[in-house]
Amino acid sequence: MSDSPNTVEQLTEVARTPWPRVAEELGFVLSSVGIEPTVARVADGQLVIAVPDEQLARAREVVAEELAEQAARREREQRARSGEQPAERLPTNKVPLYWLVALLVANVCAFIALEGSGGSTNTKTLLALGASHTPALPAQWWRTVTAVFLHIGALHLLANSLSLVVFGAFALQTWGKGRFYVIYLLSGAIGNWVSFAVAGSGAVKAGASGAILGILGGLAGDRIRAGIAGEDRRYKTWHVLAMLVAYYGFAVGTSGRVDHAAHLGGLAAGAALALMLPRYDPTTSRGRRVDLAMTIGSAALAAIAWTFCLLARG
Repeated sequence: MSDSPNTVEQLTEVARTPWPRVAEELGFVLSSVGIEPTVARVADGQLVIAVPDEQLARAREVVAEELAEQAARREREQRARSGEQPAERLPTNKVPLYWLVALLVANVCAFIALEGSGGSTNTKTLLALGASHTPALPAQWWRTVTAVFLHIGALHLLANSLSLVVFGAFALQTWGKGRFYVIYLLSGAIGNWVSFAVAGSGAVKAGASGAILGILGGLAGDRIRAGIAGEDRRYKTWHVLAMLVAYYGFAVGTSGRVDHAAHLGGLAAGAALALMLPRYDPTTSRGRRVDLAMTIGSAALAAIAWTFCLLARG
């Protein structure tokens, strides 16, 4: 984002505001979707945000969404300060974050087991503890599940853990624990199966990248499903795209060799699962039962896969 009064006349104005903070936020939002804005202060002291003509339509859409969200946020803050409750609230579906912490702990425990058995970068150790390996598939199917919990090196674990904290917490509140676990685990496993079918290399593979991309794909699928049903969502499609770009730039960029087949498979699987799975509805007994059933089913799949892994070692 630049601050040049000379270049703004060559572009088209998309918004103006007297507040530097609002201009900064709009510039950041536009940049996050690939639009490079120019900000300039004009004679009346207003800050003008301008964009190239070919990006004008998309920029107006993004700015309108962001300004509406800012207005709604200011209204909520004013009501909170005055003690007034909003007339109508969207359900918050608050889910305790210890469900996310449990997943992080499982990944850390698996990493400690790798380090204690010969090292997380040791090929034999990775194979012994369930990493995905094309020559072993499909007979040892459980590797596509156990590999989701394994990480090659501390940096790989750290990058995926940070990403899981950021994206996982948001998805957990949106979906509930059952759908979150199902989409995470199945996306990771399906991504590994896609890698097996497409890549066909003899490399030893591990990591939660396919599962995390499954979460991002699931958020996109959930957004599409909500749009078809005419329901509101507190996030937009471009939010998901921005998260996807951020994840690839941060986490995937730190993981060495990148298994794009597993990542794309996980992303597509997450979107498909979000479109097909029952909606999260904690307000009814049926909704709570479905959520519990999916939670237990995910835990059972992970437990079965690890049992096969331990039996194969023995």
